Amino acid sequence: MCNAVLIQRFCTDIVQKDGAKASTVNQYCSVLRLILDMAVQERVVNSNPMQGVKRLKVDETRKRILTNEEIKRILDESVLPMGRERMAILIGMFTGLRLMDVMALKWSNIDFQNATLT
Repeated sequence: MCNAVLIQRFCTDIVQKDGAKASTVNQYCSVLRLILDMAVQERVVNSNPMQGVKRLKVDETRKRILTNEEIKRILDESVLPMGRERMAILIGMFTGLRLMDVMALKWSNIDFQNATLT
């Protein structure tokens, strides 16, 4: 039988034992909660076991931003020649995009007139 206590323990174990981030587990739980709410509405299940599950505490510490000196040092000491890889690093550093988002960029995402990415 699935209940809130088991789900809560499972969510905590994923973070503690498997190293998942609490924010990621919370997102998954939100989706599961919505799915089970719909299942209750459709009379597929009698009750939503997610109702008693509390969100996990998320570490709210913000990431530190690199100083201009640190950025210069990274670029000066980089062994990558000027090319696609170095350009991807530069775009990531100056936009805050994740690597996969940088790699997914297309020319149509660049607004040269307004100097913005979309």
